[in-house]
Amino acid sequence: MSFQEKSAWVSLLSTVFIFASYFVTVFELTRLGHTDGGTVLGLFIGAVVTQMLVAGAVHIVFSTSGKSSDRLDVKDERDQSIDLRGYRNAYVVITGWVWLAICGLATRVLVGEEAGDVFRLTPFVVGHVLLLGYVVSEVVRYATQVFYYRRGC
Repeated sequence: MSFQEKSAWVSLLSTVFIFASYFVTVFELTRLGHTDGGTVLGLFIGAVVTQMLVAGAVHIVFSTSGKSSDRLDVKDERDQSIDLRGYRNAYVVITGWVWLAICGLATRVLVGEEAGDVFRLTPFVVGHVLLLGYVVSEVVRYATQVFYYRRGC
């Protein structure tokens, strides 16, 4: 397994696990009405720092324990092609997500918010829906890369 494939696996798994727990916690706090900015900012900073530390530590281990030809600075045409496919799929996802968010916002504005809605359209909720779209697009990017590395393309 090349360094780039290992990197894609680490990024995929760490992003899924760390940000899944972040979003579950934040949306549960939102449901309960506890959207204190300081608490959520602390959770976000914690998730980002944890992501950086986990990915950085594992990448250091991979780069020091592997062959010199498997290191990060050696990318061939196959690696570049796989990267491009991952970015393409992520771009499609984030573009679609943003358009769905815009349509959802427009619909809610035109139709009006129901009195029993759990999630009000606050800047907090809209920002987290867009952030979730970004994280989903990154997961798609890493999953695409893993798929093509496993497939041997």
